[in-house]
Amino acid sequence: MLIELVNDFLGYLVVGSSFLPTISIILSRQKINLIIKAYSFEILIINILNLLLYKFTSVNQNVLFLSHSLIEFSFVLFILKGWTTFSYRYKRILHFIFSVNITFFFFVITKYTPEIGFGIYGLFCKIVLSGLSIATIFERYFKSEKDSLINDAPFIFASGLIIYNGIQIYIMIFDSIIREDLSQLFFFIWPIMQLGTIIFHFLIARSIWKLTN
Repeated sequence: MLIELVNDFLGYLVVGSSFLPTISIILSRQKINLIIKAYSFEILIINILNLLLYKFTSVNQNVLFLSHSLIEFSFVLFILKGWTTFSYRYKRILHFIFSVNITFFFFVITKYTPEIGFGIYGLFCKIVLSGLSIATIFERYFKSEKDSLINDAPFIFASGLIIYNGIQIYIMIFDSIIREDLSQLFFFIWPIMQLGTIIFHFLIARSIWKLTN
């Protein structure tokens, strides 16, 4: 079936695009923040592991995705904190959000199965990160030169997060409906998510490149 071949091709393309942030770091001319390096490497590792587990094992990947959600949330939170010029009070709120997130993570893993836990915790992370990304975009819009936003690293980074998390939120909310219609809806929605992920990887790489060049 053509749509299945397209999905497989996009799956490999997602993994290939996950190399882009790391390549940007390698080719950059300046020193990169350690958290950005770690996040770029984590993106690469999670995509490679996801492909290997999907292709060669029958292991439930929800535990992997649950752990990834926690790590990704932490990295992104501190990257946005370092890139924005919000008030001290706002940055204190970010620390509070980080504490709430850790607490909620341990609550979820002790109360629910990995599959249900990932749905609940993953959705929580996507919604919060989307809100923080929107705040970052507005902050950069009002405090940066309007004609320079296309080259503004935090603005590009936050835009990538909005695209990626927005698609993920939609899919996670309607996950049961999408998966019930495996013959049609799932195979058409999945490529959209994969394309969103590819765009996300590209924008993360571009933001790193613009940060250092």
